Amino acid sequence: MNLELTLMELNELYYATTKLVEQNQKHLDELGQNISSINYFKTQLDRSKKLCDKIQTALHNEVKVMDDEPEYDSAGFTEDDRIPQRDYSAFEKYVDRMSKAQSEDRALGNI
Repeated sequence: MNLELTLMELNELYYATTKLVEQNQKHLDELGQNISSINYFKTQLDRSKKLCDKIQTALHNEVKVMDDEPEYDSAGFTEDDRIPQRDYSAFEKYVDRMSKAQSEDRALGNI
């Protein structure tokens, strides 16, 4: 089963489960007087910790997905759209030809 939660809702749910973990730890410390109550409160604490871990993982995954998405400005362009990408291959070919010509001149003793 998947739930569709906003980032804010997920964050609030994570906060609530951290409070639940604290409460269950307090109950274990204060009310765990005999074996049966210790087992009960320990089980509740373990369940709340697992739930908290799952929500924290979901929160981190959601934030990671949001970070991976490109940001669009009000005109609908991304940062890559605004910065023109230049093709420097012609310049690189020219530099290679000039380097080769210099090397040939040196080999012939012209320089």
